[in-house]
Amino acid sequence: MATIVMRLDKRAEKNGMYKVRIRISHNGTSSWIATGVYIDERYFNEDSLYDPISKRAYMYEDKREQLLAIVRKFDEVVFALKRDEGANLDEMSANDLREYIVGRKTTKKKEMKKK
Repeated sequence: MATIVMRLDKRAEKNGMYKVRIRISHNGTSSWIATGVYIDERYFNEDSLYDPISKRAYMYEDKREQLLAIVRKFDEVVFALKRDEGANLDEMSANDLREYIVGRKTTKKKEMKKK
């Protein structure tokens, strides 16, 4: 099962804020997605994937939406790959999933045929 986790990268600091990175784990492999979002450590919540930035940090609303868009994209890609008969999700690595999420690969769209 593919999992996704958000973490602060303590190595990447800018004006007292840290970069948020997203880690994808699947089939014993892992890959990182750099988000380009910098957050103050006291407003970041690592425990909640769907609410990574505390509500009291209203000034980070656009950053919250940016992070949630990546999480939604991950959910959509995994759902589409599970439904796609040509793709075998069990044999993919985390790097393959990352390629789908960042947009370098696309899932096939099924066309409905009228009878």
